[in-house]
Amino acid sequence: MNVVHFSTRLSDGAGRATYRLHKGLQAAGISSTIVVKHKEEPDDSVIQLFRNNLSDPANPHGQKKSPIKHAIGSLPFLFREFQQRKLFSRWQPKTLFNYNLPFASVSTLDSLLTSADIVCLHSIQYFLSTKLIRQIQAVSGAPIVWTMMDVEPFTGGCHFHEGCEGFVQRCGNCPQMISRSEDDLSRRVWNEKYRDLTNLPITFVAPTSNIKKLIAKSALFGNNRTERIPLSVSEIIFRPIEKSVARQALGLPLNKNLIVFGAFNLSDHRKGGHLLLEALGHLSALDKPGHILNQESAALVTIGTRNDFDARNAPIDWIHLGKVNDERILNLLYHAADVYACPSVDDVGPLMINEAYMCQLPVVAFNSGVAPDLISAKGAGRLVECFDTNLFAQALSSILHSIATNPLEGSNTLPDLCSSANQAKQYLNLFGELSGRSEVPDMSS
Repeated sequence: MNVVHFSTRLSDGAGRATYRLHKGLQAAGISSTIVVKHKEEPDDSVIQLFRNNLSDPANPHGQKKSPIKHAIGSLPFLFREFQQRKLFSRWQPKTLFNYNLPFASVSTLDSLLTSADIVCLHSIQYFLSTKLIRQIQAVSGAPIVWTMMDVEPFTGGCHFHEGCEGFVQRCGNCPQMISRSEDDLSRRVWNEKYRDLTNLPITFVAPTSNIKKLIAKSALFGNNRTERIPLSVSEIIFRPIEKSVARQALGLPLNKNLIVFGAFNLSDHRKGGHLLLEALGHLSALDKPGHILNQESAALVTIGTRNDFDARNAPIDWIHLGKVNDERILNLLYHAADVYACPSVDDVGPLMINEAYMCQLPVVAFNSGVAPDLISAKGAGRLVECFDTNLFAQALSSILHSIATNPLEGSNTLPDLCSSANQAKQYLNLFGELSGRSEVPDMSS
């Protein structure tokens, strides 16, 4: 069985999830290839469509194009970027928005698509348009499996709907637009999606129960089949490590209670850093005898780009580690910490909850995204009513005081729910059903 994935990049959370699925399928003996717009992985099974000094995807080890041919080949992409900037200038969306412009051509994909049994779409903004998706399906003749990394596939372009349910109808009058009108860019993109994707054999994979419910409500894909399969975490990389060893490796204090918070951009409103700071402000009043919630005995450890995020006025110490792209460092961090704080307000995941769960690190999160699916497990953490910072602080305090009186004993057995083997098994069962291929490996043992 040949599976071809499409993802804009592999370096962000959605990309890391895509790559983990890819490697899980390969470990199961499946021929799996990822086509990307931006390549960061030194992996021959990840192919970047030619752009910026790239080779032909059908011959990734072949000769690079000459400067003249490269310049000519780049013209269509430069034109798309011009179109995108022109649309942004007119509509000025407030958050990440997909303009539904193609940054690839189906003619460069023929050699990959003609042998594909399944086409997998992941996070494809600024890469594939819906018209190109239709062309890809026509060339391959393969069913499409689209994993929802955010809500963009069924909206008029926004990746984070922030409570808006315009996607239940046909979008339009989008609150993300500075220039709002019924026939705005979101309505036009929605109409393009309806024109291009209606009646295509698309099955959706929802990583969380919440996103599955939203797909069912959408006017575009409410009638499409949707399966819920959690995003995976590599059992090879995310492995048990003794807390003191992890802290020493990262240079973190050995005698403090550590709360971890991370995001690509710590000041991104969706990630809730402002709410976490508000919750931390309540900690002093919640400290019980033993005084474990002050600057001498507790610290907030953050990772990501800091930007405007500033925890210097918090009642506990603050340690910022900067950007972390190495998953081995992430594994150390989860095992060094006492609790992971996830104050996200509009997030399909985040993937860090899955990672913390696999590392058996307690999580405190608002009742949104993937949190309800994972934190319901005994000992996995606390779910907090959206978006009550007093309750969030109480949950953090409860876990840290519980650990102080009864330290958690880690297990050498990782949970199976988010394992790469479990994820690959569920996808393979779906692929076998959709493609009718009988040689899908039996992973039941």
